[in-house]
Formats: sequence, C-alpha cells, structure tokens
Amino acid sequence: MRGLGRAPLGLVAVVVLATACARPGATLTAGAVPEGPVLAALVEVTKAAGTLSVIGTNGGHETWRSADGIGLTLDRGVLFATRGLGADLYTAETAPVLDAWPAGAYARTLRHLDGENRIMATRFDCRLADQGVTAIDIGGQSLPARHAVETCRAAGLPEVRNDYWRDAGGTMRQSRQWIAPAIGHVTLQRLGD
Repeated sequence: MRGLGRAPLGLVAVVVLATACARPGATLTAGAVPEGPVLAALVEVTKAAGTLSVIGTNGGHETWRSADGIGLTLDRGVLFATRGLGADLYTAETAPVLDAWPAGAYARTLRHLDGENRIMATRFDCRLADQGVTAIDIGGQSLPARHAVETCRAAGLPEVRNDYWRDAGGTMRQSRQWIAPAIGHVTLQRLGD
C-alpha cells in the first residue's frame, strides 16, 4: 500500500489497525460501509489500517475503538488522544484549532508519555490556513469540504503539518494528523453518516 503524503484519502484500505496483523490489499468499498458512523484510519509510517467504531461520547469528544483495542479520541474531529499504538498521544489541546477555524494563529500543547511513564508536555506555535472548498472522496462519493492546513513548530522537533477537511455541516470528514515523533501521522476518514 502506498503512503498518502498530503493527498486526500479516497477509498481507505481496511485491515487490522495493529501493525502485527496488517494485511495489505484489503479494501473498503462503498457497499461495505456498515450502518452508523465508522472511522477509517491509516497510520502512515507502519501502513497499518483499519476501521473504528464509536464506543462513547462526552460533549464534543468521541472515543473510537478498533476490534483489536486501538483507541482514538477526537474533539469534533481534531485528535485529542490515542491508545494502543505504542508512543501514544496522551492528550492534546484541541480548542485552539477549533476556535481558530478556518484560519488563525495560536499556541497549543501536546502531551506524550516518555519511556518512564512520565507525561512530557510540548508547546507548539501553530498557524491554521484556509485552503478553500475542495471535493473529497468519501466512501466512493464526492463531497465538498473546506480544507485547512495547520503548521506547528516546537523546539527540537521538525515542523508538523496537519490537514483537515470539514463539510458544510461542520463535520470533520477527513484529516491527516500528527500523533508523535515515533508514529508520525494518521489519516482519518469518517464514513457511514
């Protein structure tokens, strides 16, 4: 399976999200999308991919879990936390991104666990830039969505770029978001609702 770079996701390869169980080549077709929301995910570095279902909500936060226990929590589509990937994102400030939408400058903090289970906080200076409305492929259907690019800088790290695509109703339909230095980016696509 090819890496996605910064291109829109299109149809997502569906295999078990855990890297040890990945089966490259399985695909999700429009007819195979189950009822209700499904989150298709691809961890770019490992090429591990899979689908996740909502297991809980709390305000704007939705917690998604794969069949093998990988978890992602999103705040209205912006990555808040990951679990089960190894070098997980413990928590991330999401309000600055959402408040600035679709353009603005702000600071936000991401927290990761180090090798000794200590929480390490990193402050990023970020800029969100509106890229206008573009068509994205969601489950085989073309959907107009506003694209915004977030670029963030922190001492000692290379620049981080995140891409977000929100539909006219405000739902984050697609994104490419950074998790941690060891994991890199995950590409997400919301299907089935």
